[in-house]
Amino acid sequence: MSGLTQQLAANLPEGAGPGPEWVAALRETAAGQFREHGLPTRRDEAWKYTSLQKLEQRGMQLSGRADKPGTPATRANSLLEAAYQVNMIDGRLTDQHGQLPEGLTVMPLAEALEQDMGALRALLESLPVGQRGAASADGFASLNTATLEHGLFIHVATGVDAGSLALNWVAAVHDAEILVNTRVCIVLEEGAGLQLFEQFENTCTSNCNIVVQAALEAR
Repeated sequence: MSGLTQQLAANLPEGAGPGPEWVAALRETAAGQFREHGLPTRRDEAWKYTSLQKLEQRGMQLSGRADKPGTPATRANSLLEAAYQVNMIDGRLTDQHGQLPEGLTVMPLAEALEQDMGALRALLESLPVGQRGAASADGFASLNTATLEHGLFIHVATGVDAGSLALNWVAAVHDAEILVNTRVCIVLEEGAGLQLFEQFENTCTSNCNIVVQAALEAR
């Protein structure tokens, strides 16, 4: 097992974290899988041509559960035209701009976990993390789930065309090189529509492990 995997595994948060018991169980299972299988290697077919050597050489530590977003290396200026803007600094929702149309819900993932939002559980449990056949190829997803807390929950109600939404991802400056884990969960009910744009700004040494999951009903 690589030194980076061992370092990240040692930094995994302790305690249940926000959300009901099923979320805590999901984190615990994912943490066990990460400790067993670690990060992907070139022996995994999906990673055959992708080396993590540079990450191994640089090393990094996990962003802590209680850590606050750092100072952005750049100002979050959207280059995209969208009716609604969401700024994510260090993988956390910091501010929003525009008027949310009726039927569109946008909230921090931690808040959605606390409220135990309906379709969110089925979506989160749909990843192969902890399931039979999961291996190191799923290492980043396992790490992301083991630290599941920060991110974004987007829900569009039945029959609603929510228009456009822009996610602006901005990395912050820290004293040490860190790895931020964040999750975006999107649920579109039957007949719903949404245009989602993403913009990334990073001029520092922060790293972000983003997992995006979407549940889309018939249009």
